[in-house]
Amino acid sequence: METIGPNAILVLWRKLLDFRAPLIIDAEVVHLSAGGVTDFDALHSRTADEKAVALAFELLLSGEDIRRQPLIERKTALKWVLRKAREGIQYVEHAEGQGDKLFAAVCKLGLEGIVSKKLNAPYRSGPSRSCRPHRAGWHQD
Repeated sequence: METIGPNAILVLWRKLLDFRAPLIIDAEVVHLSAGGVTDFDALHSRTADEKAVALAFELLLSGEDIRRQPLIERKTALKWVLRKAREGIQYVEHAEGQGDKLFAAVCKLGLEGIVSKKLNAPYRSGPSRSCRPHRAGWHQD
C-alpha cells in the first residue's frame, strides 16, 4: 500500500488548483459511480483510483487561518478558490432550510447522509453543537 505524506498532498492540491497561497480544505475523497452515488467498495479496494474525487466542503486556511470566520464566508472563499479547479476536486453546494426533506431524499437515494452546520458558526474540530452528522446508512468512516 502506498503511503501519502503531507508533501504529496500539497503537490496534489497544487496540480488540481494552481493556487500559490497555502490552503487547507476540509474535503473527503470518494469514488462516484456513474449515477453520482458514492461507492465505498471501489474506493477501499483501490480498483478505481483514477476515478476518485475530492469533495470540498469548506476552506480553513487561505494564506491565513480563517477558521473563526462564519461558515458561509469560508464556503464563499472556497467557491472562489475552486472556480478554476481541474478535474479531481469538486465544491460541495449547501442547502438552507428543509433539512428533514433533504435527509428523506438522501435516504431514498441510498446515500450516506448529510451534515447540518450553522452558517454563522466558526470552524470547530470534532463534534459540536454547530455541526451534526445525520447518517442514513451504517457506513463506517
